[in-house]
Amino acid sequence: MENASKALLIAAAILIAIVLISLGVMVLGQGSQLVQNADMSSTEISAYNEEFKGFLGSNVRGTTVRQLIEKVNQHNRSNNGDLSKQIAIESTSTANSGGNTVDLDKAATTIGTSTISTGYSYTVTADYNSGGLISKIYVQKNAK
Repeated sequence: MENASKALLIAAAILIAIVLISLGVMVLGQGSQLVQNADMSSTEISAYNEEFKGFLGSNVRGTTVRQLIEKVNQHNRSNNGDLSKQIAIESTSTANSGGNTVDLDKAATTIGTSTISTGYSYTVTADYNSGGLISKIYVQKNAK
């Protein structure tokens, strides 16, 4: 009977060790994405943002805004596993004052290109996350 109880204790200890190792691997895996973003140099951050900075401005044509939405859609699909690199688009009545918030899981697809009129001009601005990456783009229709 002593041997059986010792065997059960050893088996329980092994199971606990496996669970702890699994948790450690999972935590390290999730933390590695944060470390990767933290390790981005200022040059890499600048190159990342440069892809979208050409679309920012106060008199952006509707066709250019449509191109921006397509570019953000493509960008979000290619960075699907990394939420820190997802970009949301928000259609606002006043720049940076709130409006139709776009869920990160559906970023850019919610306003879509069909809601952007080619005959108008728009003001396009951006917000940055704590790592310096563009995280949200605001689109505001200008008066004709």
